[in-house]
Amino acid sequence: MAGAFILQRLNGWKAERGFFPHLVLGSYLVASLFVSSCATPYKPLDHRYGYSEQQITNDVYEVSFLGNGSSSYERVLDFAMLRTAEIALNRQAKSFALLDLVNLSSVRTYQTPSRVYWTVSPYPSDAGQTILPAGGPTGRTEWRYLAMEPAEQRKYYRPGVKLKVQLLPNPPRNYYPYDPAKESERLKRKYRIKPVNTDDRLPVLRCEPQALAGQAHR
Repeated sequence: MAGAFILQRLNGWKAERGFFPHLVLGSYLVASLFVSSCATPYKPLDHRYGYSEQQITNDVYEVSFLGNGSSSYERVLDFAMLRTAEIALNRQAKSFALLDLVNLSSVRTYQTPSRVYWTVSPYPSDAGQTILPAGGPTGRTEWRYLAMEPAEQRKYYRPGVKLKVQLLPNPPRNYYPYDPAKESERLKRKYRIKPVNTDDRLPVLRCEPQALAGQAHR
């Protein structure tokens, strides 16, 4: 109903403005679905996108996540935290501390080529170049318009983040640590990620760390 109402309101502009509401509304809906479905999923690093980790010491890791242009910075940060929580759970750590955060995001500028194309509408208009009408697929008369898309300079944003974390066998008392079980449950619920099997190859964290490797973030 909402889509029909919007289309009806847009139709009121067609005669005087040469506006093609059915094309604009359809393009908007398709673009919205395309962007939401193309964001980088939670997965190991592959073809430059996904999570990766490197063990620095027995209880300190660097965990990274790189996303594509359809991903937000919030998404890649959440997925890096989710991978950290999984590592902590696999090593049976009771909590983990965030020691450092590095923004790996990058921006690349590129230019699109100009192009000329034909567009079709059932509504007559003075916009563009009108060609002799021909019978449309529905039997109604349609008009073709010559349209041009100029060259445009755009920016491609690729979000990424690297976390330095320390696994803790027991929750410390002097600050608020991250609970890996709660973080994992919260983020999987947020992004509707199904539970996955744990990686039993990681060794259990048994030694008590002497001190945090750096200033922990609350």
